Amino acid sequence: MLYLLHKWISQNGSKTAADPSSVVSLIVDHSLQTGSAVTAESSRQFCDDLGIRSKILRIPWSESGYPHRPVPGKAFETTARNARHRLLFEAMVGEDINVLATGHHADDHVETLIMRLLSAPVEPAEITPMRHYRRWGMTYGMKGMESWLVKPLLTAPKVRLVFRISSGTNLN
Repeated sequence: MLYLLHKWISQNGSKTAADPSSVVSLIVDHSLQTGSAVTAESSRQFCDDLGIRSKILRIPWSESGYPHRPVPGKAFETTARNARHRLLFEAMVGEDINVLATGHHADDHVETLIMRLLSAPVEPAEITPMRHYRRWGMTYGMKGMESWLVKPLLTAPKVRLVFRISSGTNLN
């Protein structure tokens, strides 16, 4: 997603007020795996190589209202996701960013639906797909109602994205 947005802005510029004029990469280091700091730094270097401004964000576990670090071996996805969302939203406010675009693709979409089906108990109404866009919501106050989370690649299979980007082919 980062590469595609950067390439689009570089080639097209900002023609209307709704078009993005720049990209900032917000890189989250959950600090839950050995080597996560190295991975985050590698992502930051990739951004530097493309000329994209980036910022590494580390979840401050057990600080300032953040939860305690999840215990290894326990299901921690929800805790990590909630902490990540809070950290990203705080960074968006600090950077005056109104839209966060993620690189979730069709494979992620299917995985999410399967995970929801496998969680017990499941009501049919709970088996919902990822949304292509949504507001951050009132959890984050009025700023949350003015800020957006978008997932524009949800209909693109991962293999198509990887092939097109690596070959330099247009995604159309």
